[in-house]
Amino acid sequence: MKLAVLSDIHGNLPALEAVLADLDRRRPDAIYCLGDLVGYGTFPNEIIALVREQRIPTIAGNYDVGVGLNSDDCGCAYQTDEDKARSARSIAYTNAVVTDETRAYLRSLPRHLRLTFGEGDKRFALLMVHGSPRRVNEYLFE
Repeated sequence: MKLAVLSDIHGNLPALEAVLADLDRRRPDAIYCLGDLVGYGTFPNEIIALVREQRIPTIAGNYDVGVGLNSDDCGCAYQTDEDKARSARSIAYTNAVVTDETRAYLRSLPRHLRLTFGEGDKRFALLMVHGSPRRVNEYLFE
């Protein structure tokens, strides 16, 4: 079985379109998205529309949770004042342009997907999360 896993699209419509075109050629058995559909990029509504049109199972990322709740906090772990200021501008922009339908979709996303593949002794389970199994904004470092 061939799976494609996407994550952290962050409103970048041209990148998502390129990835989907490549996946169309590769023909995976399934495509999953691990969240952060919105934020930073200028196409949050278009990203949501395309992911929904493609029927890609998607979980919520930390940015999706923040925008879904119309929060001014993306749950990001920025270290510098410059990065924090850039993030504040980004989430303010995203909150200003998303439609009510987009916001409702983001609120509806599950926090994880639990999948099982195979049969008998070749069966395995997969837990898909954004961040960690505990929190969508828990950053795990080596």
